Amino acid sequence: MKQAVQPRMEYDMKAILEKAASYPMIFKHLTWIEEIASSAQGNLHPLIRILYYNRVGETDPYLSELDSDLSVLQGVPNVSKVCLRMKNYDQFLDERPSLRFAAQYKLRDFEVEFIAESDEKRPDFLIRDPKSGARVIFEVKHISGKTSLEPLILEVQDLRSPYIVSVYTDKLELEIQAINLARRIEAEIEKLLKSPAKISYAERHVVDLGYCRFEIFSKQSDKNGNTGVMLTWGGPVGVQESIDRVARVVRESLPQLVRYDVTGLNVIVLEDDALLHQDVVQDALYSTPGLLKDEQFEDVSAVKYVKNTIPRQEFLFLNQNNMHVKNGTLASLSL
Repeated sequence: MKQAVQPRMEYDMKAILEKAASYPMIFKHLTWIEEIASSAQGNLHPLIRILYYNRVGETDPYLSELDSDLSVLQGVPNVSKVCLRMKNYDQFLDERPSLRFAAQYKLRDFEVEFIAESDEKRPDFLIRDPKSGARVIFEVKHISGKTSLEPLILEVQDLRSPYIVSVYTDKLELEIQAINLARRIEAEIEKLLKSPAKISYAERHVVDLGYCRFEIFSKQSDKNGNTGVMLTWGGPVGVQESIDRVARVVRESLPQLVRYDVTGLNVIVLEDDALLHQDVVQDALYSTPGLLKDEQFEDVSAVKYVKNTIPRQEFLFLNQNNMHVKNGTLASLSL
């Protein structure tokens, strides 16, 4: 007889709220924490998981940085709407880099405004130079790597089942792919638990999604417990494949920028957990395919590439065909 799927572990609400309260800006601005933590799917939310695993009395660098950014951004137009959107599992991961970069510019005395959502996709935020009045519009993208994949996939462990999942991947580009991957794995496990199919170490359930493959097989004990997860990050990705990844993400950023302000000083920010070499980004932008030499990208002033190393490394790639680069406006802002 097939074993029924078991509920996920329940979080200690009091402990989560106590930890959240130790970060005053998080507790003040992310007012949905208690609601999400008490919901049926609360343990899927990245912030709830971080709060759960952060021990009371210990300072978590991720939470500390988020708390600091929220403090800097108090009073910024539409920041409350960004905080509310972060209630959504998917959007939390999308909005977090935007808060980080917006706070950096606020600390440099730029005026900052988050761009309100509409029926169509819009850029993330804009800044103004109080001296010259120059306005810069930012679209932020996060290139996902091994560091961002692991905690997302490990969510699968919370699902109680008699199975082990082995995941093989090296092509994730965005956080949303990792989120969808975790959800797909969970859906396959729940489907198997209701199916008459016999799964074993030798007879595995294999799913190939193109950008990754995962295999589900039974534990030796065949008993319910936390689902086992084995993560295998593939070998080195080829240079051309890395260039193609960057080019795809940059192309995805173009429509919302030009729809919002085709003549604006538009900047694409690439935050990278995959730790690509900056030469890969340079090739994508200047060589092959050379996006910043393509007249289709003439309205993009620059691409800012940020590597999540310690300390972070930043590179600004200028579009020499853009009018704001030609007239010196972009250079005067020292972005």
